[in-house]
Amino acid sequence: MKRLNPGDAITLLAGGGGGFGRPEERDPDKVAHDVRQGYVSATVARQVYRVALGDEGRVEVGATRRLRREPAPG
Repeated sequence: MKRLNPGDAITLLAGGGGGFGRPEERDPDKVAHDVRQGYVSATVARQVYRVALGDEGRVEVGATRRLRREPAPG
């Protein structure tokens, strides 16, 4: 076991939290931002957050509205 000395640093990496509220109620633009940053995939955006993305990861408003009107899978 290694002991830390003054001036040593530790880096911890962890996934995001579970969030607050229903995923399909999250602001679509924020979901799109997370996809562009690589935090979630476009597939997760569609399946979990019910956000349809087009070219360059931008929200397709009409398709997102239709997705969110459909019953969630599962």
